[in-house]
Amino acid sequence: MLLVFLAVLLEQAGLPLPSFGVVVAAGALVAAGMVTGASVLAAAVAGALLANVAWYGAGLRFGQRVLRLLCRVSLSPDTCVRMTQSIFERWGLASLLLSKFLPGISLVAPPIAGAVRMPLLRFVAASAAGTLLWASVYLTLGYLFRDQIDQVFDYGRRHLQVVLHVLAALVLLYVAYRAVQRWVVAQGRGVPRIGVEELLRLLTAEPQPVVLDLRSPLLRDAEGGIPGALAAELDRIERSGMELPYDRDIVTYCACPNDVSAVRAARALRRRGYVRAMALRGGAEAWSAVRSRQAGVARPGLTDPAA
Repeated sequence: MLLVFLAVLLEQAGLPLPSFGVVVAAGALVAAGMVTGASVLAAAVAGALLANVAWYGAGLRFGQRVLRLLCRVSLSPDTCVRMTQSIFERWGLASLLLSKFLPGISLVAPPIAGAVRMPLLRFVAASAAGTLLWASVYLTLGYLFRDQIDQVFDYGRRHLQVVLHVLAALVLLYVAYRAVQRWVVAQGRGVPRIGVEELLRLLTAEPQPVVLDLRSPLLRDAEGGIPGALAAELDRIERSGMELPYDRDIVTYCACPNDVSAVRAARALRRRGYVRAMALRGGAEAWSAVRSRQAGVARPGLTDPAA
């Protein structure tokens, strides 16, 4: 059961390992009477908890910075951040029960739980229950389809080189596709960027810019943000569902790698004629860093853009 423990531990720690495949294979071994189901489940839960508690502690201490680090290595960093925050905000504790079935979400959920100060015992109980549910499903699949699994392993042994070449080609094509998408979005072509210092100067002038906060309510409540910023949703902006003044600067900001959500929102606004829309470089993290260094400077307020 050491293999199950290590596979789950390493995947939950952040390595792109398909630990569910190891659990399915263990289910076939259970059917053959070589191991017990209880030992497989115990190994999976122990491995997941060890990694999850570590990430919970990191989220408790470092907050949003941990999420940015984790999602930065994701093939879809913006989706990683927004989807996880949305799921956690909507389902709370229950989201931990299902997060293990979504590899990207399962990695980010523990630090989010720490960042929003979820009680440790509740987190451990939910994480253990979620892992137990996840492992039970794949263990059962392995048990029920042991004959088919044996055939797959037998085919793989006889045609190992062909299988490895096909898998490698598919993985490389997918990674290349996602990498190109990331690069195109990260460049933010056609979208001006503004630094925090420049935004601070704009906030002291009249009329003040409209600042759109694209973070989830979860993070806005936990970490604050730019005073007076309007809560906004990327999907709503891209659907042309948000009306703003055309004669004022509009600054979008988020808490995501490469400011992806802010760039997308600014691009969508510019396409609708808001030619003064721009993205805040560095997002919420850059704002917090600059304001911390300027702690002695009075913070400017924002007026209601609708006024």
